Amino acid sequence: MPDPIVTIEVTTQTTVIDVVSVATNLVEADIIQAQDVVGVDVTPIVSAIDVAEVGPQGPAGPTGPQGPQGPQGDPGPSGSSIVGIEFIIDGGGAVITTGIKGDLAIPFACTLNEATLLADQSGNAVVDVWKSNFAAFPPTGANSITGASPPTLASALKSDDVILSGWTTVIAAGEILRYNVNSVSGINRVTLSLKATRL
Repeated sequence: MPDPIVTIEVTTQTTVIDVVSVATNLVEADIIQAQDVVGVDVTPIVSAIDVAEVGPQGPAGPTGPQGPQGPQGDPGPSGSSIVGIEFIIDGGGAVITTGIKGDLAIPFACTLNEATLLADQSGNAVVDVWKSNFAAFPPTGANSITGASPPTLASALKSDDVILSGWTTVIAAGEILRYNVNSVSGINRVTLSLKATRL
């Protein structure tokens, strides 16, 4: 049998609705207004730093190109152009003898300026100097460079000649000087020093 037709009268009081039917039953219902809730998920931003372990140093790279040449430095001081050419004649504790005593090659060109003769004791000596080039070696008395005034000691310990009268004073590079004792007495050792200016 179908339900009877019901007439519903709705009375609204704030948020409570009373439903009354024509039947003897009274239906009371509470209606709660729903609210929309929006949920927000806040996820923190995390930055991750990956620190790798440092490995061994690699091999050195190739050498770079050479840089440009720097400026030229200041010139250094000039060296002295005065030189000494020395030759020692030693009798080994006895009076030296006459004759050829040795040769000396001169590796530079020069001009002789002075001749100094020094003995170990007072006496007499005459020392001559001969000269030749390498091709004409050995020189002889005919090649003397002292002319008529060779270095001489006359009852003396020393002598010095700055005039060099009659001398051949120019010596070419590579020429050879030969030392000869023309005469001697009472002297065990003598040194002939020739002062020269390099050319």
